[in-house]
Amino acid sequence: MHFAISERNSILLKPIETMKLFLTIIFLLSFYSFSQESDSILTIKYFELFNEYEYEDSSKARIYNDSAMFYAEKTASNHLIAMAHMYQGWLYEDKSHYQKAQAAFFKSLEYSQKTW
Repeated sequence: MHFAISERNSILLKPIETMKLFLTIIFLLSFYSFSQESDSILTIKYFELFNEYEYEDSSKARIYNDSAMFYAEKTASNHLIAMAHMYQGWLYEDKSHYQKAQAAFFKSLEYSQKTW
């Protein structure tokens, strides 16, 4: 028994293929959105860890701030990037690196102004 796909049947496949493509795009966009949301949550979690270790263990605080900066930049959220630079300024300030702290604070201000 042979099945032949007629021209009429191939035209019917196109809406199905279009639907598959549409669903795939929707899935990928939702994954991208979920990924950005996850990165935002991770950024905030690293800010919390920074606060916990800022005065106890400055090397851990720096690692947590670097991680927060990484995830903040992945989200492309000017607000989160501004906060990461502010935390970096606090870290420099704690070590009496006032010029680096000032540069980080100005960078934070620059990103904060982009959110308005």
